[in-house]
Amino acid sequence: MGQGPAGRAGGPVIAVRPTPEQGPALHAEILAALPEFWGDRDVRSLHQPVWLRQFAGDAVVVRGGEVLLGYLLGVVTAGRLAYVQAVATRLPARGRGVGRLLYDTFLNSARAQGARRVEAVTTPANAGSVAFHRRLGFTAEPVTDYAGPGHDRVLFSLALTPLGPRRAEHAPGPGSYPGTPRSDLPQGR
Repeated sequence: MGQGPAGRAGGPVIAVRPTPEQGPALHAEILAALPEFWGDRDVRSLHQPVWLRQFAGDAVVVRGGEVLLGYLLGVVTAGRLAYVQAVATRLPARGRGVGRLLYDTFLNSARAQGARRVEAVTTPANAGSVAFHRRLGFTAEPVTDYAGPGHDRVLFSLALTPLGPRRAEHAPGPGSYPGTPRSDLPQGR
């Protein structure tokens, strides 16, 4: 079970992967609380139901007791690419390790599924996201017109060290994330 920083949310802080059956209720919970994660930004378009229905097993939520502290919506493709659609931490919980716990849990699962790279995208104005991803070891490449003419984005990329018995003998290089192999991540709450 992924465990993280001590929280002030009335219980232990744990990371879990939701089940598809939990997806609709979790989707509604996230949509109802978007301002508590994103402030005034309108990010509803990032939160399509597919991320918590068809791809629920790749998503990660962090709870402190019953309080949703953060979530990561992502997927691992058959082409060994892990992609993060959205990652968010409730505003009062920022700076307490919730975002890192979300990524650690997702990346460990992605590596176990054979992913070799993880990517994510943000707007150039989102300096907090750029700084956070760089602290995790991602490269951050500005891409002109990524989302269409006049819609530049920053593409984050991180090589993942494959799982295997020899992993401990090889130190990870720059831009790689060894993580800790985990196969015991809980499903559901």
